[in-house]
Amino acid sequence: MAPDSAVRFMRRGKTRTLGAWMAGDYREVLIETYRARGEPSGHDIRARPVEGQGFPRSMKVECSSNMRYRHPVGTKFIVQAKLTDREGGTAFLYTSWQWKYRVVSEAQAKKYLKARSGQST
Repeated sequence: MAPDSAVRFMRRGKTRTLGAWMAGDYREVLIETYRARGEPSGHDIRARPVEGQGFPRSMKVECSSNMRYRHPVGTKFIVQAKLTDREGGTAFLYTSWQWKYRVVSEAQAKKYLKARSGQST
């Protein structure tokens, strides 16, 4: 997905624009873990989309806590995720805790983002 494409999702009966997806579409997303200091969460390690995919860096990813805690903070993963807002709340990306994921290096992440944006590698 190009960085400036629009994601749309339903919120309170209206289609909201954020990028090029409709809520419910599962797609590959590059995410990373980070330490959630000062956030209202029961988990100290959270996940967010990596910049360059059309999602705000502040967006959260609901994913496997086992995946987050088995790897160092800052690890990047490619997951299948969908955009959701769970009954009108804040939009976030969701991937099942049961699904496979791929750990990627910093170089692989850069290559992935270039390929997704249509740039040559």
